[in-house]
Amino acid sequence: MKRWWVSWWEPVNEDGDYRPMKWPLPPEIPKYWNSATASFGAGLCAVVDAPSEEEVKKLIEQYWKPAEWRFCNEVEPGWRPEPTRFPWDKAAGPG
Repeated sequence: MKRWWVSWWEPVNEDGDYRPMKWPLPPEIPKYWNSATASFGAGLCAVVDAPSEEEVKKLIEQYWKPAEWRFCNEVEPGWRPEPTRFPWDKAAGPG
């Protein structure tokens, strides 16, 4: 299984809510973060374990409604984002 660092613009509702439509998230999405907020949505980032970029996007689309993809980069297995900006223990996700 490959690991991916993915980001997209997520539309928000009138309360500014960007949370997933379904919970809990599957183990293939171990964590996600809100990395930016704008009037039109939230810039979300997630770590995703999937075999391909296409599968990453399909998985994200099961839980959110991405308006625009920002990036989807393959990273090393077990990779975690920079901890001072994206603290693993304070991120939302299953584990």
